[in-house]
Parts: sequence; structure tokens; C-alpha cells
Amino acid sequence: LTTEGEPKPELFSPPGGGTDSGPILAHVTLSHAIDKTIKDKLYHGNEASFVLVNIDITTHCGHFDVPAGQEVELAGKVYKDVPVIYGLAQESVFRDPRAACWSIVGMLTNFDLRNLIHIRLRSDLGEKNYYYLRDTEVLADDGSPVNYLIASAIISIQGMRNTLSALGPGGELDERSVGHVTSQILMNNGRDGDGIMYCGRGTAFNGCLSYQGLGTDAKKYSAKMWLLADGRRRCQLLYDGKGAEEQPVQKSFYHQID
Repeated sequence: LTTEGEPKPELFSPPGGGTDSGPILAHVTLSHAIDKTIKDKLYHGNEASFVLVNIDITTHCGHFDVPAGQEVELAGKVYKDVPVIYGLAQESVFRDPRAACWSIVGMLTNFDLRNLIHIRLRSDLGEKNYYYLRDTEVLADDGSPVNYLIASAIISIQGMRNTLSALGPGGELDERSVGHVTSQILMNNGRDGDGIMYCGRGTAFNGCLSYQGLGTDAKKYSAKMWLLADGRRRCQLLYDGKGAEEQPVQKSFYHQID
């Protein structure tokens, strides 16, 4: 809270997106949000009162509509006759296309053991996913490459799961606190619309972790491209053939609150 008692949103921006540390993010967010003294007064003042913690875990990925017949280069690879390239963005007509997010593109194409950002992103992505996405080209149903989009999704989802685990099993929440964490990708396309790709959401409350959304196994991903009325294309990531909202709700229990 601010000195005036108003909510104060906080923003942490680790390079490459996701989280530097789920437990630290969860702890700092809660400790900055409300002190024990204020929370005790809130609880004692109203038996129905509770604390709600909302955290959004975000990565970002470029979306570049390739002009017909044009060759486009990304991370040393030349693409031709593909509708869209994910991992490439042109943020203005005055700018050249560039890799986005370069941290994730660089981690997959030119991993550097001395780069702490590469190490963190690869850890969140997972070794099997790293080698699969590095060595196997994954295409949407229209032929657009989506490797970097899938990597962005998994890193965001893993950051969300790490944060949820810290809120619940990690002991940051008490019996009257609710943690709600979402996972999404910010799309860099240089135009209005299609700004966010939703990946998943989860809650921690009363000894139960609930999660619904895409998963963390890169081999289970596919992508479907939708052609909009204005000629633009929008991608939907699928996991086991289903979108994020169609996935079953998964629950696990970390302790029982009386």
C-alpha cells in the first residue's frame, strides 16, 4: 500500500520474461503488499475479510507477417514462403525486423554458459524441451515456425508454477489468503490487437493448488493459425490438441487447513 492507503502495483522485469525466482517473487510481492500488523487488524475487523494476491507471469514473442515472396532471416536461418515468423518483430515501419525475445532466441540458437540469463531460461524450459526445440522445427498448420513461441509459453508457465508453489506449499499464504497467478505471452507485432496470448492460470488457497492451461512438454504442442477478416493471422497454441481453456483443471494438496 502507498502512504495514502491505495494499492501499489509492482513490476519485475527479468530479461527473457518469466521469473528469476518464484519463491523470491512470491515473498517480495506479499511482504511489499501488506504488513502483519495491518493484516491482523483487517482480519480482526471483519471475520469475512481475506487477502488476495494477483501475479501475472509474462514472456514476450515477436509476430512478423512475412510479405509474399520475401526472404527473411532470423538467427542465421533464412525463411521463405512462410506466412508468419514467431520470434521476429518489426515494432515500427521505420525499424528493421529483429529477434524478439532475443534472450529466448539466443538461448535456443547460441547458448552461452557464461550468460546467466541463458542458464535461467534453459533451466525453466527444461533439458528435453531445450534439445527438442533447438533441433526440431515445429510448424503451425499453415507452415509458420513456432519454436520460439512454444519456448516462450513453457518458460512463462514454469514461472507461474514456481510462483504458485511458493505461495502455497512455500508458506507465503495463510489460511485467509488467496493467490492467483496467470501465465501469458506478450505478442510483439507492431500493431494494435492480438497483444496477449493466454497460456494458463492457477490458484493457491486453503491447502489446494489448482491449475488450468497449457503444459510444459514441448512435444505435446501444436499450433493452429486463424485468418482474421482483415487478412491478419492469429495463432492458437494447442496442448494435446486442446487450447488452454479446454484443458482439465489439475489439483494437488499441500496441507490441510482446519
